[in-house]
Parts: sequence; structure tokens; C-alpha cells
Amino acid sequence: MDLAVTFHMGPMLRMPRSEKPTISSGQIEPFATAFETVSAAHDALGQAHKVADYQAVGVRCREALVTFTAIAQVAIPWTDETEPPKKSDFKGWIDHICRAALSGETNKQRRQLFKTQADAAWTFVNWLTHSTSSHWHDAEAAVSATESAVSLCTNAVTLFIRNVPNECPNCGDHRLTPLRAENPHVGGEVWERAFCTQCEWAGEPVRITDEPTPFITREGRSDDECVIPTVPLRKLIRPGDE
Repeated sequence: MDLAVTFHMGPMLRMPRSEKPTISSGQIEPFATAFETVSAAHDALGQAHKVADYQAVGVRCREALVTFTAIAQVAIPWTDETEPPKKSDFKGWIDHICRAALSGETNKQRRQLFKTQADAAWTFVNWLTHSTSSHWHDAEAAVSATESAVSLCTNAVTLFIRNVPNECPNCGDHRLTPLRAENPHVGGEVWERAFCTQCEWAGEPVRITDEPTPFITREGRSDDECVIPTVPLRKLIRPGDE
């Protein structure tokens, strides 16, 4: 099969896939597990040649989407007073995640794109999982749709929880670079912040972990002489402070 794929589909198709960067170089913690599951779907696609195999690819894709929302539920927990969606409610959580990570009128079109793509991928892979009339191209489409949805949503959530603005608040440049450094006092503790290569503006550092950390979006307030922290805790603001 390996020779058949190489000589019938061509080395130009195989080489770019083999040169994809590793997950660790993508700086996507803590969503690496979701991308590992997408990679497993890619591997299953390469060995698929009958309906049962295509269904297995659908199962892998579904697992990748569920893994993403399971991580994102912790990273962006439900803060409304209404009843949260069930943990298995993929579309309900995708709607919440997109509204939180891409809030505001300026993000309306982005929010619609990401949500629509994720919803469509979920519907298609569920159909593929149970279909008895699917073919290889359906499995390929499922993997592509899943990879795109997971990539888009992971990017949006990662930028949100790491406080990365769309442009430098100092000079307006869009070329922001992530800077990482290890805490010299705590071994293995890594922090990251956005950095502008034009004016050298630097954002607030955020600790990077493999496990999702809740990002609460409630606003803090100050009353009298009490110190009311803003969540997530980054600094304490006293009355009168600018």
C-alpha cells in the first residue's frame, strides 16, 4: 500500500505531509491532545479501503472534536446564570466558546465562520460514523473539516486566554510575536507574552501549562479601602490607582 500511494498518488502529495511541524512546535498547549487525535484520524485515513474503515475515521474525527470542547470547557468555563450545556453538547459549547473568544460586533463574521465550520464538521463526521454508503473521499473530507475546525477554534481560544490583541496597542502593528521564558526560581515553569517587533511593546505574561486553566471573564471592582481583585488574578488594584 505504501508503494501504491507513493507511485499512484505521487511523492509531491506525500512529502508536504511528512514535513508538517511537530505538535510541540505549534505552541498550542493545552490543546495538543486534540491535535494528536486529528493525527490519528489522518493515520486511519491512510489505511482506509472499505466502509467500516471510513466509519472508523469518522469516530476518530468525532473524538478529536469532543476532545477540543472538553479542554475548552475548562479553559473558558460557563459563567452565565443560566444552566450550562451538557458536557456532551458539542454545538452548545462551541457556541459559548466562540461567543467568549470572539466577542463583540467587530468579531461577528469571524465568530460566524468558526461556529459554522465546527457545526458542519460535527454533523458530517456523525453522519460518516453511521453511514453504510460512504466512500474514501467522504472520509478525507471528514478529516479535512475536522482539522480545519479544531485549528481555527484552537487559535481563537489560545489568543483569547493568552491576552493576545489583534494589533499592538502602542503602535498598531499586526506582527506580534510570542515570547517565552522559564521562571528562574521555579524549574519547568514557563511563561509567555505577546511582543511587538516594531516598538518592543510587551503584553502581560501568562503561565503556559499542558493542563487547561480556567479563564474567568468577570470584572473586578473597588469599594472603599478594600482590595477587590480582578479574575484571573494578575494584579491587585486599590482605590485611587490608575
